[in-house]
Amino acid sequence: KLAAARHAVRRMVEVVVAVTGLACLGAWALGPQVLRAFFGARFDLSRATLVVLAGASGAYMLAVVLGQGLLALGSPVRAAVGWASGVVAFVAVVAVGADLVGRVERAYLAGSLVCLAILAGLLWNRMRSQDQRSPLAPAFAEVEP
Repeated sequence: KLAAARHAVRRMVEVVVAVTGLACLGAWALGPQVLRAFFGARFDLSRATLVVLAGASGAYMLAVVLGQGLLALGSPVRAAVGWASGVVAFVAVVAVGADLVGRVERAYLAGSLVCLAILAGLLWNRMRSQDQRSPLAPAFAEVEP
């Protein structure tokens, strides 16, 4: 079970990182033009803003992958801690500043990165503790701390 989860998480991380890289490049190269084409001239965001939003979306998608990894390993409390930390970071950052777009942009990035970092650490620790368990103990028998 652990080897399969590790392989699945690794593969999904690779895919999401690749898609995020392409999205950031696309946002930089064509983002403002595509935004205006679909939504009109009133929607005008800078290339930098679009790249940050694409990167934040990638970080969010990576957090989803890692959170699902924790759930697959029977650690819902750890997954919830990771998501709650991202919410706290989002609220803390969005509350500071005057520019609404800038606040939301920074908060989305901060919340996604904090959540990703916490989930990555929790998943890493969970997999390491699973590696150290007795091979006779079933993976689903672990009780959350």
